[in-house]
Amino acid sequence: MITKMHVDELDIDTHLVHQLLHLQFPQWADLPLEAIGAHGADNRVFRLGKAMVIRLPRIKKSVISLENDCQWLGYLAPHLPIPIPTLIAKADPSSFYPWPWMISQWIPGDHPTVESLRAPNDFTQQIALFIKALHHIDASQGPISSRGRTLLQRDVETRECLNTLSSVLDTAALLPIWEEALAAPSWDKPGVWVHGDLSPLNILVTGTKLSAVLDFGLIGIGDPACDLYVAWCLLAASQRPIFRTTVGVDDATWTRGRGWALSIALSQLSYYQDTNPKLIATASHAIHEILAASQENLGHI
Repeated sequence: MITKMHVDELDIDTHLVHQLLHLQFPQWADLPLEAIGAHGADNRVFRLGKAMVIRLPRIKKSVISLENDCQWLGYLAPHLPIPIPTLIAKADPSSFYPWPWMISQWIPGDHPTVESLRAPNDFTQQIALFIKALHHIDASQGPISSRGRTLLQRDVETRECLNTLSSVLDTAALLPIWEEALAAPSWDKPGVWVHGDLSPLNILVTGTKLSAVLDFGLIGIGDPACDLYVAWCLLAASQRPIFRTTVGVDDATWTRGRGWALSIALSQLSYYQDTNPKLIATASHAIHEILAASQENLGHI
């Protein structure tokens, strides 16, 4: 059984996907089909044969993310040092399923864990170089990312999450961290391409090396600080200086990035508390690392 994460989520299973394939892509309808990625918050994901992946939005709100994926993967891929999915086909809405869905290339690899990346490895530098390359792609024609907006636009939501989670988190210690991020100088340069959701569920590794970045549903233009989330949700404290130096961000962007990480993690903890244990584990780790870094800095004063 797949746990639903949203009150308005559709029922999506292999039977439905077989129907959709027979309707629009009969040439692939008899290939093996397997549900995977049960913890993806926006899409239900199925492996099709050995070389393809199907993604179907769980809720209407996620359709725009899938449209972003379909539109921009081909534009971004040639400029990036690490593979990203290749769009194979985009399906139209039908009587069986009301929204578009997509088929893309299967990329082998495993989702990283904090434990697997504790030891020195190439991952930190590789993910930093990926982010740096993404931020330097020509952004003159891109859409605005919802994760590229200012932190102030997330202030009400973040404070509501702090109130909601006050019984399980040290919100008295977290609130000053959030307010410090709000007070940091804002991004005053042209927006850059941002991925917007660099969490372990959107990253693949082979061994301890980065092998692919997935799910570009939040792709768009904005403040590069939001892509620093990976430094807090996945990297050990000892790896963060290497990451920061390689990406090449100033103090204000680093501070905003920590604020972004905190806001994203609080939102996930509040929304997915009973439905998505992997997202909750990632968010909890990020908050723990943010608090630990703050306490360490206080100890040096």
